[in-house]
Amino acid sequence: MKFVSLLLAVFITQIVHSRELSKSALAIMAQKTIAEDYEISQLKYENKMILKHPAMRSHPEYQTLIYHQVFIEKLSANKTQEWQMIGADVRYHLNLKTNKFSLQKKLFVSKVDFTADVLFSESKISQILNQELKLKNSIAAVDFEIKHRLWPQQNRAIPVYWVAVKKRALQSSTEQLYHRSARVIAINALSGEVIFNMSTLKHATQIDFSIPEVIVRNGQKKIARTAQFGEDDDLSSNQDILLKYKNKCQLISTQEDSLGVPLLINPDKCELVFDGTNFINAADETAKRAQANSIYILKYYSQKLGQIGLDFDLNSLNTKRTPIVNIVHIGDHFDNAYWDEDLKIMVYGDGSGGNDIDSTQDYTLALDIAGHEYTHGIVSQTANFITPGEPGAMNEGFADIFGVLIERSVFPNAKWTIGKMLYNNKNG
Repeated sequence: MKFVSLLLAVFITQIVHSRELSKSALAIMAQKTIAEDYEISQLKYENKMILKHPAMRSHPEYQTLIYHQVFIEKLSANKTQEWQMIGADVRYHLNLKTNKFSLQKKLFVSKVDFTADVLFSESKISQILNQELKLKNSIAAVDFEIKHRLWPQQNRAIPVYWVAVKKRALQSSTEQLYHRSARVIAINALSGEVIFNMSTLKHATQIDFSIPEVIVRNGQKKIARTAQFGEDDDLSSNQDILLKYKNKCQLISTQEDSLGVPLLINPDKCELVFDGTNFINAADETAKRAQANSIYILKYYSQKLGQIGLDFDLNSLNTKRTPIVNIVHIGDHFDNAYWDEDLKIMVYGDGSGGNDIDSTQDYTLALDIAGHEYTHGIVSQTANFITPGEPGAMNEGFADIFGVLIERSVFPNAKWTIGKMLYNNKNG
């Protein structure tokens, strides 16, 4: 027996050095390694978890076999139900040059604790789908497929009905609806609550994919300044202050440590310089760059990700979309740019100015920063990460990554340095 195993090992080694392995040959190697892993063995023993449904991926220098983590629920003496863990798998990587392997584990190790008799009845799924999708005709059982998933939530795994709705069920002969692409509806199998509802294909070609209009306003006129408030003062609910400054474009703090921060902005009171079609007033280069930045950003999200502006309600895709409003010359030598979630506007400061190496210039000069800030707007409409801690770090991380990708879509040689164009010393 040992001799046969040795011959098999030599045979596989020769194949590795000459060409890629077949899925079955790779599986023989992977299963031996997985069987010897203590953590996986304990998981299988304690929690009725197994690794199933391997999928193979081939790359120029290595091959990977991905096993999904599956919980086996016993329904009766002869019947079981598989629940596949979302985001949990074991990956066996084989380097084709060195013949070395590695095992990458992303496992859910806590105990799965539920039984079929406590689950929301699958017979009610069609009722949930009809309510969620607002279809004109009731959906038939043949038009959707139920998959069983487990959703990791800290130390608990929530059973989820993963419902794939077929394309034909979402088509309407009398209405040109957005329902022309297949969708996945995730339903909490314990409560019947819809966890999410998302499209899995691109929208129909007859949907208007034109990007929303871009508006640019100038913050230099109708300015009020005060030392009464600092940048940490929240004036958003102070009705007296709001009334007092309602006709001003912006209220700027002049406190010594406030760094010229805008305290209040009334977008409709700021001078309109680009109306979505034309530069209607004496627009400076800053206003023109803000308009160009928005066009670059909107085209990137539209062409690369199929994301049209900030409107996420699919019912409104054929209606007028929310304009992208930019306000330039915000604050007083304001060394920042940001997305204002309350006002849904993009604002640009003029930078600190000066000739020092670390002095900043007009923030519209940095397309990556513009993309970064707009991405905060996208995130707030979707994932809506909170600011503190790890979610805040993810928020900033996504904004940085997409900011650079947007800049590189226009300037292919752009590096990962954020905001380089703001500084006098661009190589520092």
